[in-house]
Amino acid sequence: GNTLMAYEFAALGAALCWTFAALLAGDLSKQLGGITFNRLRNVGVFVVLVIGVSLAGLWPTINSGQLGIILLSGLIGIAVGDSFLFATMKRLGPRRAQILYACNAPISVLLGVVFLGESLNLLGFLGICLVFVGVVAAIMWGRPNTGGNPLHSWETTEGILLVAIGMGLMSALGQSLGAIIIKPVLEAGAHPIAVSALRVGVSAGLLTALFYLKSIEPRQTITRKHWILSGLNGVLAIGIGVTLLLYAFSIGDVGIASILSSTQAVMMLPIIWWKTRQRPANGAWIGAILVVIGMALIFSR
Repeated sequence: GNTLMAYEFAALGAALCWTFAALLAGDLSKQLGGITFNRLRNVGVFVVLVIGVSLAGLWPTINSGQLGIILLSGLIGIAVGDSFLFATMKRLGPRRAQILYACNAPISVLLGVVFLGESLNLLGFLGICLVFVGVVAAIMWGRPNTGGNPLHSWETTEGILLVAIGMGLMSALGQSLGAIIIKPVLEAGAHPIAVSALRVGVSAGLLTALFYLKSIEPRQTITRKHWILSGLNGVLAIGIGVTLLLYAFSIGDVGIASILSSTQAVMMLPIIWWKTRQRPANGAWIGAILVVIGMALIFSR
């Protein structure tokens, strides 16, 4: 029926939102540092979501017994997961950070097998392998050939490559754990946007407290432009992107929605090409396509 198309469009829309949000984040995380940027965007998104949820009257869909789980999920998935993602972006740029983040699908499957007793068939196993091969290809052979020109800052590596890769995998693990923890709350009927608001709120609170208690990153002068762009990134990624994906999950096939939303790995490449004026190397394209095919195998099981 019509809902089929609606949820497929919603999932692709989520991927597109995340693509543009990642490009915004690429510059901001380099300027501000991952944790500082995550704090700004979470504060911005929290304000927008609270207004939206209150106007729509969605708070009653959450009961007080679910708060602990929602807060834990926000801490792990957003405060920890996203901070690692933007710390990775600062070190590796948006293309490689996002491809590492794609590991959250195989990690979720493996966590499901270990903790929830889910089964893993041959297709799923093949999918996991393909995602990892694609990620390795995109990181190791993805750099554009600039013909002797300097690399765009998004493709340079800051610090030690292995440390940055470890951070990227931590971001994927945080995302996976946060999602697994929150699943029963959503299945019990809590509205996804109200849940998002609380998850982002606890993350904003924690990161703000950290900021005032102990400066983990060098303090930056935060301008109005930083606030506006961070808020815009958050609204695109969480306010619109995550909401579209949750909408797709609620009306359609979760597997297909997940696959379509993972096309972000490929969508980023032409846009990065346009932005940096440097064509991503063949390894970047092959790696991104392998990631999406791997996701399709994982989610089709």
